[in-house]
Amino acid sequence: MATKKKVNYNSIYVPKQASIPKRIGAFIVDLIFVLVLATGIAWATSALYGYQKYVNTIEDSYVTYGIYVENEDGPITVNNKHYILVENDKSVSQEEREIRYNNCLKDENFKNASNMRNYGIIIIVTSAAFVSLLLYDFVIPIFLKHGRTVGTYLFGIGYVTDEDIEITTKNLFTRFIFGS
Repeated sequence: MATKKKVNYNSIYVPKQASIPKRIGAFIVDLIFVLVLATGIAWATSALYGYQKYVNTIEDSYVTYGIYVENEDGPITVNNKHYILVENDKSVSQEEREIRYNNCLKDENFKNASNMRNYGIIIIVTSAAFVSLLLYDFVIPIFLKHGRTVGTYLFGIGYVTDEDIEITTKNLFTRFIFGS
């Protein structure tokens, strides 16, 4: 004879499993929330880092060294002027293109701006992912109680441990560090 799982009636509430539509709805809300949160954090990090300053320095170097060639139908816009890449300008020889690129690559301001832009991408993406997941998976569930994320809160879903005990801050931290 199979035994039924014993329910601990000393828990805060008697848990029951959420329906599949509720879980999917909560997942979609949480996914949208995390994407919006990560985008906002990436934008703020980009502004604090000064990412656009490095991009502008690189573009100015491209214009200065002739890697961007002025062309009224060009798809690249810098300071309200239209440009094309030197590779697309048939009037510039291969040797001249190489000279322009080499001169640009020797410029210390260009090298510094390129490195800072590349590091900036790593910093922006990493901070956006880490901070948004920290807020989503740890901070917000503390404020919403029962380990709820925004989606689970909206759909009335709560979390408990395997022993039917309400999830604690320690459980939330462990879940954040090692994954759900």
